[in-house]
Amino acid sequence: MRHILLASELARCGGTGEQAPEFLRDYLGAALEGAKTAYQMQLAGMSSDALKTLTELRKSVTDETAKVSDATRQIITAVASALAVGAGLIAARMTASASPLLIILVMVMAGAYVAITILSGVMFTLLQRKVRKEWQPRLYRFLSQRDYEALAAGPARMAENALWWSSILGTVAIVVMAFAIFLIPPTLSVGKYDPPIKKDASIETSVDADTPLQNKTIPINGGDASDLSDENIKSDPR
Repeated sequence: MRHILLASELARCGGTGEQAPEFLRDYLGAALEGAKTAYQMQLAGMSSDALKTLTELRKSVTDETAKVSDATRQIITAVASALAVGAGLIAARMTASASPLLIILVMVMAGAYVAITILSGVMFTLLQRKVRKEWQPRLYRFLSQRDYEALAAGPARMAENALWWSSILGTVAIVVMAFAIFLIPPTLSVGKYDPPIKKDASIETSVDADTPLQNKTIPINGGDASDLSDENIKSDPR
């Protein structure tokens, strides 16, 4: 660039047909000063463009990180909702006679919701990574690999790691919840159509000592109560 600027300043001095040594002796000093000034102005312009580009890079990294963080929060919310549904299904299976088909259907729907949320977040993260790789040599070629790693790739990778770990742990939690639902035995409550419990015939019913005696006829004159008749009652007024 400095050679081009100096040659341009010498060309502006005009062609008088003089020999090269005389021409350079007369105009080289002024051309060199003009080239230095133009070079400083060029550096200032490049610095301004570089600062503008770095500002755009910062804004782009901030937007991408915010979007990945939002996808991570969506995954966490979906996993929490599915775990709440799974806890309710476990309670229903243990305390009520819920239909196994209904439990399977609800758990499949909750798992599908979590899978769709995780898939959308992962696809967005992979797309952003591909875009960064495609545009880095075109827009940020003036940055060294170390500077680009510190300014753009590092923060983006940290946000991606949070999303990956959330997806993995959420998937493991949903799988464990599903196994827990299907392995827990259903409730063993006795229904109204269950057969009655048979009593043991060998056990005799004991009579309580406080049970009152049945009404009996009191004998008269020491006789048997069965000998009482109307004649005996009439003959003895007592």
